[in-house]
Amino acid sequence: MTNELSAAARSGLAEILRCDRESDMARVRGLKEDGCEAIDTLHAQLLDLMRTREPRRKLDDAQAEQAVAAFLAERGSAYGAWVHYPWSRRLVRVLEEAEFVSLRTDRNRHKITAAEQARLWSKKIGVVGLSVGQSVALTLASERNCGELRLADFDTVELSNLNRLRCGVHELGLPKTVVAARQIAEMDPYLKVVCFDRGYAAADAEAFLHGLDAVVDECDSLDVKLQLREAARSRGIPVLMNTSDRGMTDIERFDLEPDRPLFHGRLGAVAPASLAGLSTEEKIPVVLDIIGLETSSLRLRASMLEIEQSIKTWPQLASDVALGGAVITDVVRRLMLGEPVRSGRYYFDLSEVGKDASAPASVPAQAPVADAPHRSRACARARDGDVRDRIVADASLAPSAGNAQPWEWIKTQGGLLLRHRRSAGRSMLYHEDRAAMVGLGATLESALLSARHHAHDAEVQWRWRGDDIAFVALAAASGEASDALYPQLFRRRSVRARPSEAAPIAQTALDALDAQARRFPGVETRFLTDRKAIGALAELVGAAERLRILDPESHADMVNEIAWSNAEHRRDGEGIPMQALSLSAAEVAGLKVLADARVVARLADWRLGGGLGKLAHDLVASSSAMGLIWSPGDSCADYLRGGRALQRVWLEAANWDIGLCPVTSLCYLLRALRRGGPMTAAQTETLSALEQGFRELLSLPQDRGDIALFRLLPAAGELDRPRATHRRDAFS
Repeated sequence: MTNELSAAARSGLAEILRCDRESDMARVRGLKEDGCEAIDTLHAQLLDLMRTREPRRKLDDAQAEQAVAAFLAERGSAYGAWVHYPWSRRLVRVLEEAEFVSLRTDRNRHKITAAEQARLWSKKIGVVGLSVGQSVALTLASERNCGELRLADFDTVELSNLNRLRCGVHELGLPKTVVAARQIAEMDPYLKVVCFDRGYAAADAEAFLHGLDAVVDECDSLDVKLQLREAARSRGIPVLMNTSDRGMTDIERFDLEPDRPLFHGRLGAVAPASLAGLSTEEKIPVVLDIIGLETSSLRLRASMLEIEQSIKTWPQLASDVALGGAVITDVVRRLMLGEPVRSGRYYFDLSEVGKDASAPASVPAQAPVADAPHRSRACARARDGDVRDRIVADASLAPSAGNAQPWEWIKTQGGLLLRHRRSAGRSMLYHEDRAAMVGLGATLESALLSARHHAHDAEVQWRWRGDDIAFVALAAASGEASDALYPQLFRRRSVRARPSEAAPIAQTALDALDAQARRFPGVETRFLTDRKAIGALAELVGAAERLRILDPESHADMVNEIAWSNAEHRRDGEGIPMQALSLSAAEVAGLKVLADARVVARLADWRLGGGLGKLAHDLVASSSAMGLIWSPGDSCADYLRGGRALQRVWLEAANWDIGLCPVTSLCYLLRALRRGGPMTAAQTETLSALEQGFRELLSLPQDRGDIALFRLLPAAGELDRPRATHRRDAFS
């Protein structure tokens, strides 16, 4: 059973009452008596018709009146028709169909010839989705590029639609099909309109698609888009779509290419059922696959990050919708007239109109990343027999901010020299090299663990000259003195899973972690297990992450820290690979959008970006416990010592099958605040509030060094999976 001509849809159809039919005229008299407003401009229409028929004569008023009289003498005084519009309680007298259509389309000539216009009147066009689709339908009707329109949409008009829909506030709550059908009827009561006010569904495919010459897809439902294309392709019906961004228009000539892949092959082999019922967030990666991240407008990409934050869904502008109606109408006309129209994707970007020729391209070119295998030379040498190679291979497994690995190891007589390898990071997070010191401490502690495992005594001799940090003197030991934590070097990894329900961690395990940290004088710990306290900390971390992303230098560091492809990560052996971030498809899509500094700058200009800290917030909120390693001191030596403690805490956590992941932005932003790092007045104000909340939550003194904030959760299965991150060659 189809939804064609349902009760709601019928109210969008006009009633045509012929003047030469007595039963119709009785109906007209009854409507007038019932209070319907009667508007009779038939004589003016006839004058217009006469002048249009003889343009070369340039009829004056008297000549035009004579022509009308002659016309009516031939046709009879009962010429014309009354059109009843029940929704407005109006009766309007109009020309009969042939003359009405001829006069209404006269100004189309000769952009559309009379023969072409007649050919177009035999065509049937379907439109699914009536936002952009309303503009398409009304423009098709205005040009009268078809003789029948089929309109499908299940939705009703809301006030928020009126930024782009052509309708009045008195039409709120009406089906969109009814609103469009009424406007077409008021423009051209003779144009056939068939409404499907439950939208397009598989059950209605035959009724909707049978006999169509083209279908226009402007619906929002991804599964319906796919179903519609599958059904159209099987019937050889071309599909057109405009996306209201940069005028992007898709043409799929299934009438000529019966095997053409849907959406130009951009979605691959996806079943419509898999796209049904997706949340707005889940739709994002699919939509980006369809429209193309690289070719969408900057404003759309920035707006996408605000969906379900400051806006509820995708933005659309009346100018884009009007352009879409114009473009689709033009393509339909040419397609129906048999002109060459090729499948493909086309752009009509209004933002390029009047643009300064010296302005940068709206879509920057992206250089491909060559696929090159990565093999650490340190790991290769470790198999050649030199114990220093084995030690450095193990030391290279240490954690570091952004997996930047801020260390170099140099083989020297009697041992290994640890040097600071400086990175390009210049943001608040890298202020005064404290983050690098934590990584240097972690690699040093890993080297000491490895030395003991490989039956060598290791003595640390501090240098602190330039980039020289420490010399590790090595000597063969008389027997094995391996540390129980050594095997955990190969299980240690950042665990970013976000379980819906956090499992508790035993206090004995937390005590064991605390004991490892306290092996180092001056290193303290704090742990939070209370759900309310963890939730409060999540709010602080999320706010700090938003601040970090909106800061241009910190954003640049974040983008540089991510290895955006496996090939890039294998080649460089640095950065955090995408697959290690435990992101959903929607989050991966959002992160790729966020990588564009122009998008972030736009959000900053708009004073938005409320959702930018969501990932960091959720990472903390889903934790079983949160921990902080801190020190009363704030020197480089304090942070290096804290890095050694962090590595042992991390390895001890792995020994207990507990996953750990640092959440460091808050710590280093607050340190930059306390130490007078470069920041704006707005950043200072925000961070001051975060500092107060952080100190109160964790009972911290004002003068301190926050070395590492980290999350904890049970994660035995995670720790035994293959490692996702590679390491570069650590030897200088």
